[in-house]
Amino acid sequence: MATYTAANATYAAVNTAYGLCSAGDTLVIPAGTETWASQLVVTIGIYIVGAGVGNTVITSGYAGGSGLDDSNYLFVYAPAAPGDNVPFELSGIECDLDSQCDWIKLKNIDATNIVTKIRIHHNKAYGMPNYALHVRGNVYGVFDNNDTTGGYFRFYGMDANWTNLGFYFGSANNFYIEDNTIDCANYGMVVYGEVGSRYCFRYNTVTNSLGKDINPAFDSHGNQLTSGTASMGIEVYNNTITIGNHILKLTDHRGGKAIIFGNDISNSGTTVTRIREEYDDALNPPEENVVTGQPQYPSDSYFWNNIANGSTEINPTVDSVLEYGGLDRPTVESEFWYKNASFDGTTGIGVGLKAARPATCTTGVAYWATDENKLYKATSTNVWTEYYVPYIYPHPLRGAGNTQYMILY
Repeated sequence: MATYTAANATYAAVNTAYGLCSAGDTLVIPAGTETWASQLVVTIGIYIVGAGVGNTVITSGYAGGSGLDDSNYLFVYAPAAPGDNVPFELSGIECDLDSQCDWIKLKNIDATNIVTKIRIHHNKAYGMPNYALHVRGNVYGVFDNNDTTGGYFRFYGMDANWTNLGFYFGSANNFYIEDNTIDCANYGMVVYGEVGSRYCFRYNTVTNSLGKDINPAFDSHGNQLTSGTASMGIEVYNNTITIGNHILKLTDHRGGKAIIFGNDISNSGTTVTRIREEYDDALNPPEENVVTGQPQYPSDSYFWNNIANGSTEINPTVDSVLEYGGLDRPTVESEFWYKNASFDGTTGIGVGLKAARPATCTTGVAYWATDENKLYKATSTNVWTEYYVPYIYPHPLRGAGNTQYMILY
């Protein structure tokens, strides 16, 4: 595996060096402050390594396309051979998008071959009109230790995932956003998920410098006849979220499964979290996941220890506004559960040491064992089953792969 160092940080020099790379190689972008008039489109798995934030600084002079189009991003990774599953990393770069285009797009629309070795880390980006990161199709990996201001994260999967893939909490088969500093700034949202997508957002610090209402922070889109299938599942936990005196809708949970817990919220305005069904799933089949039987509408979802201002538990409520004319709404103790401070195994979720878990339980309730960091679910009357263990933290990709960046941080 070779290393190619660009002559300087200009687009021409970097693109020339990229042209020399084969899969598995390293492309080093040296220190320098440059303006790029073109986007960098990468189609092979390589390691792109800058000299660090404040050292390699790229300003966008590239006027991107619109919305979700590939042309709208300064960096695009779209592997030509996703079945090879070669690692891709981007690190050590500061980007000023200067309101010209959005930052990064990761794209794999191969329904049978999933790329799983993606890492975006130790970068800084600001000035993007809409998206800090857009994950299109089936891409698993980690986005960690980045500092972003102004953009949000969008996950747009594939309708075929409801036929081909199962969703399981706590799995490596997900995209993890962890240990980042994120200022949601110019857009009132943090993460938006739709069309057979999945994401996990954990251990991040979220701020709101422009003081806008956040509606919602974490989206899990439902089935829409004109817009595709529902999101498959999300996990949001152990984040610190500081909003100011504004409305915070922590979630708009409209489809798929959700586990939301341990989020520390500071907000002198109103904080809520909502759950609802969006559409009759029969209108945009399959109604149920072919692999697991999971419905597209919200189900098997658990919320606990989401605390505002140190004391107020934020529990989900069913939204009575059915924006798209859905026929049913999810029901507490049937599709979703939340913490019961006096838990006796009958309703809701209990939290405490495993030894304090009640011996008796009603099907569907859950218990978070604080000494084990495990969620136990009552899979039938008086039967506790281990249901959820958070995936390995830090993400394993943070300790593997290319060693080039290790000398920079």
